[in-house]
Amino acid sequence: MTPELTLAVVVIGGLMVGGVLLMLALGYRSVPQGHAMIVSGPGAPPKVTFSGALVMPMFHRAELLDVSVKQLRIDAAARLVHALRGDPGAYR
Repeated sequence: MTPELTLAVVVIGGLMVGGVLLMLALGYRSVPQGHAMIVSGPGAPPKVTFSGALVMPMFHRAELLDVSVKQLRIDAAARLVHALRGDPGAYR
């Protein structure tokens, strides 16, 4: 093999490896705390991750889901008092 051909093979191989590494770096999506990411693709069941995953926009669809703890306050005592008094607005 001539030196020019060897150099061309090395340069082309380096560009291909660099392109693959760049694709991997740009395609990785991390998930913020309190969220989950659902990644779905063609022919595969959806995957759920809490840290991050490789998402290729042409092949995958990624959705974020909020899984943080929520508080819901229900004032059952006031509702019971209204119901016992016969207030029609008690069940709204």
